[in-house]
Amino acid sequence: MKHILSLLLFITVPGLSAQTSHDLKGSWVRILEEPYGEAIKDSVDIVDKDYLKIRFDGRGQMKIYASYRANGIRLPYEHHGNQLSFGTVRQFRVEQLSDDRLILSDMTEGKVTANSKRHYYQRESVFLDALPYPTQDRVILGKDTAYLASKKLFPIFQITDTPDFHIFIHNQIRHSYAIGENYFHATFMIRPDGSIDHVNIHHRISKGHDKRAVKAILSSAGRWQIPQLNGRPVNIIMSIEDLFTRKAQSGSVQTPQIDLDYNAEDPQVYMGYFNLAIRNVLRNNPEEALKYLRLCEDRKPEDPNLHYLRYQLYKILGEKEKADQQLGKVKRSGLRYLVK
Repeated sequence: MKHILSLLLFITVPGLSAQTSHDLKGSWVRILEEPYGEAIKDSVDIVDKDYLKIRFDGRGQMKIYASYRANGIRLPYEHHGNQLSFGTVRQFRVEQLSDDRLILSDMTEGKVTANSKRHYYQRESVFLDALPYPTQDRVILGKDTAYLASKKLFPIFQITDTPDFHIFIHNQIRHSYAIGENYFHATFMIRPDGSIDHVNIHHRISKGHDKRAVKAILSSAGRWQIPQLNGRPVNIIMSIEDLFTRKAQSGSVQTPQIDLDYNAEDPQVYMGYFNLAIRNVLRNNPEEALKYLRLCEDRKPEDPNLHYLRYQLYKILGEKEKADQQLGKVKRSGLRYLVK
């Protein structure tokens, strides 16, 4: 609920100063928020700090995205002249609407107030063209050059019955979960033709789970809308990280629950650090990856996935004694099948 409320608070529409004959339809990314009283800026630099996108479908429906990785929250909207409203509580004044620029300001009971803010939006295509790509996220996998998925390069999963990729994967691997919390992390490469390669499971549950997860990821081939980098097709590395909880009650096992927000005891810290570790593995930066794995171990010191990754990284660094120590822990764990 807190995510929905924050989404509803982000769009604001204070005064009108330009033509509103252009079409709202399409996607807009917010690039600046400021107090309403200041003069409208003629130009605004791209600020890559947070992310807020709104998408109007032209048929009275819109979606609000608080993250470039999210599916968005659907709401009805109305747009008449310089007035815009959506949901049940939000009112805005359209100050400016052109082919690639939208300026909105908050309204309360039909009026702009001292607490109103002005929001500058840019067409998503213009925003993405101007957004730089982090050079460190260009990685080499075998003989392939690929780019880690980001705001600038983020494939969109497309399938009508299960539009959320997390749920798509969850439905195929949920029978692998043990009682309790099950963390899952994988990366894979999507080629421009939609095929999938370089599937790697980084946070495992069991041997059977690994096989189901790889099969599930491969089955998403051809179901991605793939962006281009500067007008040319490129390979993109996607990651999926989730927490699944399976509870036992009255002697029976309940249906596993997917938790996309990681609401258990600070797992967002654990999975956040784990994800950063994997990104540095992909960047061929083992020292930095080990730093984040140590932070993970502060939360879950006996997780065999951490021992296995540290074993691999110490081998790369040529630190045999440390690698052997981690290998011994893996051999005594449920992931022993990885080192047989």
